[in-house]
Amino acid sequence: LRRSRGLSEAKDSVKLAPAGDLAGRIENAVRLLQGGTARCVSLATHDRPVWDTHDTNENQRFLFEELFSGLSLLMSRLASEQASDGAPLSADTVVVVLSEMARTPVYNEQAGRDHWPFTSALVIGDGITGGRTVGGFDQGYRGIGVDPDSGDTDPNHKGIDPNQLGATLLALGGADPSDYLEVSPILGVLK
Repeated sequence: LRRSRGLSEAKDSVKLAPAGDLAGRIENAVRLLQGGTARCVSLATHDRPVWDTHDTNENQRFLFEELFSGLSLLMSRLASEQASDGAPLSADTVVVVLSEMARTPVYNEQAGRDHWPFTSALVIGDGITGGRTVGGFDQGYRGIGVDPDSGDTDPNHKGIDPNQLGATLLALGGADPSDYLEVSPILGVLK
């Protein structure tokens, strides 16, 4: 209830930028995080599903360029803006880049990639041990799990699932994942 009242009061104090493109959405995300209006923000690169191609994946190059340009802008803005405690927003923000699905590891007959049950995520933040890949795949391109304590690839564990990623993000946010999920976070990726 307290949070709801705070959001209601904030509607007049937060001035949002036009959000017609990724840069505008990034600006609004930074303003909402900076003002404490939001603790979680979801950004989309486009309003329509232009990523869902099954042919000529070379045409997606401009999408990747836009995505990584936007990610660079977001990280720069988070580093340059201060939270209410005076620390940079980047010190208390975790950025997760992912898709709801992945693509096959090999091209189809139309030089495209079809839907695939294994995906990847890019996680950036102050509480993350960076510079490493967590997980892997076998010769059939099926996911290989990780030891949750070390983050090392371990074929005796199943592939990383959404609950494990969620538990890790909850731990990064200072919440006890066991209050919400029946899996443990991947402690090997946390500082």
